[in-house]
Amino acid sequence: KNGVNRRIVHPSRTLLQKPWYTRYVRHVRETASVGAFDPSLLSDCRTALRMCTNIKSFTWMDDGHDDRHDTELIAYLDILQELRVQELIIRTSSGINAVVWDRLTEIDGLCKVAIWCLNGQPRVLQGWSEKLGSSLTHLELGVSCLSRQHPHFLSQLPLLKALRLKGAPSSSIPELLAVLPNLVVLDTEYFGTGNTRFNEEPVASLRELTVRTSSVDILGPQMLWPWIQKLIPRPSLETLTLNTFSTSGDMTMPRRFLLDLAGTHRLTLKHFIIDTVQLTMEELELLCTAFPALESISCSIAWCDNPDHLGDVIADAHRLRRLKLQVNWLRGPGWVPFGSEHARKWMLRDNSRLRDVTIGRDMFEVNTVIGIMYLRLMVSKPRANGCASRQKMGDITWNLKSFVIKLSIHGYEEQKLYALDGSQYYAILLLRYKSLHSKPS
Repeated sequence: KNGVNRRIVHPSRTLLQKPWYTRYVRHVRETASVGAFDPSLLSDCRTALRMCTNIKSFTWMDDGHDDRHDTELIAYLDILQELRVQELIIRTSSGINAVVWDRLTEIDGLCKVAIWCLNGQPRVLQGWSEKLGSSLTHLELGVSCLSRQHPHFLSQLPLLKALRLKGAPSSSIPELLAVLPNLVVLDTEYFGTGNTRFNEEPVASLRELTVRTSSVDILGPQMLWPWIQKLIPRPSLETLTLNTFSTSGDMTMPRRFLLDLAGTHRLTLKHFIIDTVQLTMEELELLCTAFPALESISCSIAWCDNPDHLGDVIADAHRLRRLKLQVNWLRGPGWVPFGSEHARKWMLRDNSRLRDVTIGRDMFEVNTVIGIMYLRLMVSKPRANGCASRQKMGDITWNLKSFVIKLSIHGYEEQKLYALDGSQYYAILLLRYKSLHSKPS
């Protein structure tokens, strides 16, 4: 356009020119439009991919609204099956047609499969789950609708440890957890229709639970909490993440839910991430005292009139390392705004493990800048007069230039190390003291 020649720069041509680079390739991401401006690039991509014998994962992205790139995808799948790839991620806008799906179901030995389709027929591993049952541990599916056969297909994946679903009905989730005994990570959505007649207790003991929902439905938020409790009936949960949005005011969390959660997961919960969900100061205090293993908190505070009061509340969380709050301040007479002096006080008090504080747009952290050890190899060489001189061994220093040791001691120090051949080299440690830095928003 306008007399300008376009040239597509792609890593595949570099790999063809320098084939020894291919042994270091572990992850490949390819787009369906790669050959739009240069059709010859397609063959180069396939040739280079075939040379990457150590590849672990392959990602295919197609934002087109038709299936004109399916032939290219099938060609990649043929190569990936030969390379025994471990992870396969497919993101399409138009969906996966029957021809491509039949080719996919011929691949086995995968550890991770992620299929995200914006449109088209939903795919729930029909005809594929049997072959993946002996290897698959991570699964991500974008499902626009879900039939009663869904739990049947997933029950053929007994080794599954992590499951992420988008579009699955909330009522089907408890049934899924009853057929996946090794599942420890679940990321799903809640649509306000969590009622189900399925009463069996889940066999899965979740460690990480992520729920995405909204508070648009009046009954949705109230039914959400017992639905979550049903998914985690025994002590196991370490991370609870709740992603919400609302069109009718901020979402709140019942105190009863916190008490029930503490009754089951008091000793296991480490990360409590609910972001826009509001807690009162009393509920925050309950959170800090009821969960002694808590390491990170992210939530909103309905109201607070004093940063010192907030500091007193979080002081009960003795293992807390990260705090992120959105606070509605009550600015009365004598009100003092939150500042770096408050963050410094919280993080540097006795027995405090707090290292990262975010209040609104203000971010503070304890930053340890770790220096790199610059090594110089010296060898003792006797002189004629009996005195020893030190001479740099240039043919040996090459394997020391990339040698990095991370230390957390303060100040400057010199360390002497001796090699087996009697040569001696010195390591000068260039370190900076720990300091409290304020990050700009």
